[in-house]
Amino acid sequence: MHHLNFEKSKVFIKKAMKVKKITYKILATKLGLSESGVKKIFISNDCSFNRMMDICNILKIDIADICAASNSKNVRQLQLTRDQESFFRNHLDYFYIFWKLVYEGLSLNDIKKIFSLSDKDMFQYLKKLDDLGLIELHPDNEVHLPEECNVHFSNESTFLKDLITEWSCNLVHETRKKKDPYHTNRFLIYLVKKESLHELNEKIAELTNAFYKKSKEDGQFYNDLIPVRLLAVMCSGSPIQNISQKQLKNIF
Repeated sequence: MHHLNFEKSKVFIKKAMKVKKITYKILATKLGLSESGVKKIFISNDCSFNRMMDICNILKIDIADICAASNSKNVRQLQLTRDQESFFRNHLDYFYIFWKLVYEGLSLNDIKKIFSLSDKDMFQYLKKLDDLGLIELHPDNEVHLPEECNVHFSNESTFLKDLITEWSCNLVHETRKKKDPYHTNRFLIYLVKKESLHELNEKIAELTNAFYKKSKEDGQFYNDLIPVRLLAVMCSGSPIQNISQKQLKNIF
């Protein structure tokens, strides 16, 4: 069962209720619940996705509007400076901690288990991330993170290019080895006319945009999220090229 993140949505819903003059009592009647039951949903932030859809239908609001309203307030870009990127390049372990903490949203305990870190080790990582201005470290290892954000790098970042290359290669190898219904690996070679490349590129763009929108939607409403990687690559040309006659003979 999915766990709905209702806390982020109820502010928008309450505003809609106020505008449409729908009280808790009216909402409860339409939902077939008691008024106290509806209030409990809002207080405990415990709401199923189907219940959320019922509320949206009653208020005549689109669930996509809730996403847009929340994202416009909470999501911001986190631009790493060149100094921060330079440090991460030379200390990848710190970048991994930063990524797990800020981007994937793991707890400190989860991170310690993944990397087998002691409390002292964890403090050293957090202290350095605080020194770099990436997090705020308070007493008792209380960490204040940036608001929900997308991590961005400078346009000329060789660190980012190297990461993408490494992660892309790792992804290709993983999809070959793992037997998992969620792992997809399709390598296709077809002959098409040049004009078709533009259309195919648009289809790939639609897929990546749909992936991004689904991530935003799920991040708005659910807590049990998992990291998913998508590698979209299309290139013209034969996989067999730039081979000399000498190399060809060596093959056989």
